[in-house]
Amino acid sequence: ALRLQQHGVRVTLLEAADRVGGRCLTTSVGDLGVFELGAQWFHGQKGNPAFALAESLGLTPQTPKRRATTPRHLRSDGRPANADVV
Repeated sequence: ALRLQQHGVRVTLLEAADRVGGRCLTTSVGDLGVFELGAQWFHGQKGNPAFALAESLGLTPQTPKRRATTPRHLRSDGRPANADVV
């Protein structure tokens, strides 16, 4: 869409949901913190058109400030999953 617009083509983007972002979604789960649902990262930087576009828009991924020491697994309702069944 961006490339078409840059070449003078009028573009209208439609979303299937009532928000923009497609599969990307950040959500808060109570006091557990913020979680990324869906697409979270680019697989490879060289030759990846999605990464090149993000980079050109100043949206390249940043190195995480900290990593969780214990993985968190959540159920579809946002509650923590029992570690024995994960």
